[in-house]
Amino acid sequence: MIEICDLHFQLGQKIVFSHINLEIKQGDFYAVIGGNGSGKSTLLKLIEGLLMPSSGKITIFGMDTHNEELRFEIRKKIGFVFQNPENQIIASTVLEDLCFGMENLGFSREMMTERLKEVLTFTGLKGLENRNPLTLSGGQKQRLAIASAIITDPEILLLDEPLSMIDPEGQRDVFKLIVDFHKKNKTILMVTHDMAIASKAEYLVFLKNGAIELCGKTAHIFHRLSQYEELDI
Repeated sequence: MIEICDLHFQLGQKIVFSHINLEIKQGDFYAVIGGNGSGKSTLLKLIEGLLMPSSGKITIFGMDTHNEELRFEIRKKIGFVFQNPENQIIASTVLEDLCFGMENLGFSREMMTERLKEVLTFTGLKGLENRNPLTLSGGQKQRLAIASAIITDPEILLLDEPLSMIDPEGQRDVFKLIVDFHKKNKTILMVTHDMAIASKAEYLVFLKNGAIELCGKTAHIFHRLSQYEELDI
């Protein structure tokens, strides 16, 4: 469903990725790890289509991200959660924030009502519909960011350090939310620097020096990561 073929990406004179190949199947749960500047967030933005490969290609359900005519269809398949949830807040109430994505995709009023009821309950935000998002706690803001990303029922959820700005209790709650969404046969790619969290993913991608240093089932490769100084294990 996500195929990255011979990906090369360059920013100015800096080569971020060179000859990256990766195939992610429906329902996989990947943690994306690596040192600072290894390209973790950039990889998610390339998959989302916010950035374009310098060469090579990325396809989502067979649709090439280079094809401008397909980008709207590609983005309907993807929910994106940024590291700072406040960067995703665009409305003055929780309800308005959740409705924004559905309105852009032309959801019917009936479907919007159904999705709101389901997602508010699923994310634990029920009862907060009329709150100003900026008055929510850190954990609640991150729940809202995830709720906004999944309200349109995407097949793929991309998360960039979704737990880094909240307390340990909030981290447990939000991670459970991510796991529960994955159980619906949704594909998850989560950037994280927290190796305890990374160890709970089904697969790991370790980026280093513009390449995939290690990739595979977490149970098979996690023990090999202790040799890398840039990872806090």
